[in-house]
Amino acid sequence: IKKFYENADVFCTPTRGEGFGMTIAQSAISGVSCIVPSMGGHLDYLDRENNYFINCQLEPASNMLSEFYSAKDMNLVECSLSSTRKMLRLAYNDWKSNKLYDKSQKVKLYAKKFLDEQSIFNKFIGNDTIVKKKCY
Repeated sequence: IKKFYENADVFCTPTRGEGFGMTIAQSAISGVSCIVPSMGGHLDYLDRENNYFINCQLEPASNMLSEFYSAKDMNLVECSLSSTRKMLRLAYNDWKSNKLYDKSQKVKLYAKKFLDEQSIFNKFIGNDTIVKKKCY
């Protein structure tokens, strides 16, 4: 998968919901600008300047999923098709004018601030001295 990211200019995933977004994180760490929904867990580690955010809204999951799937109280993100096209066009124009490479390098630096091992540990586990005391 590393080769895929090394050869990609942009990563687009108009997903209906991401708690964290592993593929989005992998793209960002690899220095690939992302076209993603304007809602989701990826907002914690992507900056607005160097990525492309698709306008979206929350829709009841029951409108999108099979009647056999119980999702009466759940919402999913519904990305605007016109906004998705607009973000793809912006990324293409940035690529054509050689701005995308610079953006992608900034994406990598920004994401690494939030996705390094210590930052993730601190965010999800908390203060490491507390954990060490409990482990030993």
